[in-house]
Parts: sequence; structure tokens; C-alpha cells
Amino acid sequence: MILLNDHELETLLAEDVPYGDLTTASLGIKDQCARITFATRERPLVVSCTEEAVLEWI
Repeated sequence: MILLNDHELETLLAEDVPYGDLTTASLGIKDQCARITFATRERPLVVSCTEEAVLEWI
């Protein structure tokens, strides 16, 4: 397992999405709660950083 501190995580996110979440901003759904379901057809799936996503709403 790879553990990142908050600064390392924020740096990686800034590099990955330098302009923020454009889809969320353009749809105007920033402040709405949501649920997402992940599925694949054939391969196993790994989801990470779910704790950070949940903490954003607390």
C-alpha cells in the first residue's frame, strides 16, 4: 500500500487536473451529494482515495 500525506496528494491532484473538475463545474453540480457505482466487464477493479472523497462532505 502506498501512503501519501495531504501535501503529496494535493500535488498529484494538481498535476493531474490543473483546472479543477471541469465536468462538475460545467454541469453546475458542485454542491450536490452524489453516489457513484463502478463496474467492469471482465477485469477486477481497484478504487482508491475513497476516504478523501468522503471527508470532503463531512
